[in-house]
Amino acid sequence: MLYKEIINAELKQLIIEQFSVTFITMGSVNYGGEILVVFVEFEDVNNLAKNWKDFNSFISTKAFSIEKSDFSKWNLYIFYLSKEADKGLKYEIGNNKFSSRKIVVEDYPNEPDNDFVTDIIKTYITNEDILKVVKGDEDTGITRNPIIENALNKFEFPLKKSDQAEYSKSVLKQIEKTLKDEI
Repeated sequence: MLYKEIINAELKQLIIEQFSVTFITMGSVNYGGEILVVFVEFEDVNNLAKNWKDFNSFISTKAFSIEKSDFSKWNLYIFYLSKEADKGLKYEIGNNKFSSRKIVVEDYPNEPDNDFVTDIIKTYITNEDILKVVKGDEDTGITRNPIIENALNKFEFPLKKSDQAEYSKSVLKQIEKTLKDEI
């Protein structure tokens, strides 16, 4: 999994000034298609409560102009970093259905870094941390098959139900091709 930052300095500065944020990064993750990911921390919880809806609208518009594929346009995650948000605000943000999936993250380092971003992506998007949750004293036997993972990542998952059968066939053909090439 590769997080690739896509925000430019000019846009970053505009966001910092317009929304009073102390941290912002925007990038993409290739996981069955390009998934857009934004991490933002407002100066304080009052700015978060006041500005998160406007920020969401602003960043959604920017995301739609950056990405051309339907998959990316409809797979936008915004992670609001706040150690002070109360349950009511977290509920309001997390359950808002407009344009993106919004998650309030409370446990984060004072200066979020690439390791933090990767851990959040693994937890909320790719679920790669699932073994941490289910692993006990004995190994559960759950492993990721690299052949299947590579085949899934090679094709963009279609939003139209009518195209999903063709997608499945393409993934299966890629798996079969890879297995034949290994023999």
